[in-house]
Amino acid sequence: MRRGRRFQSWQAAADHFEQDLRTDSTLSLRTVTFYKETAHVVLRFMESEGLHTLPHQIVKDDLIKLLDAMERKKLAIATRKGYLSALNKYLLHFGNSCLQSLKYKFPADTRPTVEWYSPDQVKLLLSDADKTPLQSIVLHCELCLGMRRVEIIRLRPIDIHDDRAYIDVLGKGPQGGKPRSIPYNKGTREIMQLALKRREEQIASARPGSPIPDKLILWEKAGELHAYSEEGWGLDKVVTIPLTKKYGFKVSNHKGRRTFGRALYRAGVGVPTIARILGHESTEVTLKYIGVDLDDMRAAMSVPIYC
Repeated sequence: MRRGRRFQSWQAAADHFEQDLRTDSTLSLRTVTFYKETAHVVLRFMESEGLHTLPHQIVKDDLIKLLDAMERKKLAIATRKGYLSALNKYLLHFGNSCLQSLKYKFPADTRPTVEWYSPDQVKLLLSDADKTPLQSIVLHCELCLGMRRVEIIRLRPIDIHDDRAYIDVLGKGPQGGKPRSIPYNKGTREIMQLALKRREEQIASARPGSPIPDKLILWEKAGELHAYSEEGWGLDKVVTIPLTKKYGFKVSNHKGRRTFGRALYRAGVGVPTIARILGHESTEVTLKYIGVDLDDMRAAMSVPIYC
């Protein structure tokens, strides 16, 4: 903590904030990155609105004006919550509890989650032959099986049941995650065979005697094989980031999962079934994924409910 310290700019304060976050062994790299990057965004936003940005200067009036500005800009509720979470961490780090003492209840976000791929984008992602084997494997797991990024990283060869056409998945949660099984989709058998073949080739080219991780997805350095970290950005650096640059639209794991859930919903699959496939603990989470838009409402109005 740096209570009482005065900084000349919010950038200097944010740099100290980041340095101390990195020394906190209780925080993962992904959490540190979230706080660091989001704090910069919200402080820059406050600066553009003419609000105080130094940790010892920010008061409740600044926060009320910040909330008004976010409402005026029509930011998504999830975005506002992320901004305030990072700002609260930043302020508490310097001994300022004004945000924590501000009792504010966010309104319900009535907008659907709009982070879906268009049909043309899905077709491009799945059909483009000019992708690495790893990119093809990850995209299939996201767009055709609805798997989370961490679930793809945790996947092992023994989790693939080709004879019965399903895979075992370890989802979110402690002790390795909550298990579930996902049946094969169209093309899954070929993708799993591609993944196993790629792994066998990596093992064959690895340095003799080097340890072999039990994961399906591996990377190689200096003749040694490694599993991708669940916390780092290693898998994104070779899959989603290059594809985003290549195609000119954002490619991400959550976007793929949402698109998969949305496609099932529009195909007439019930929400409870979609929730089971995606590994959601409640259908409320699933409903946020699939959303409801004007096309859905038009379809509802065409249903003969009174005759």
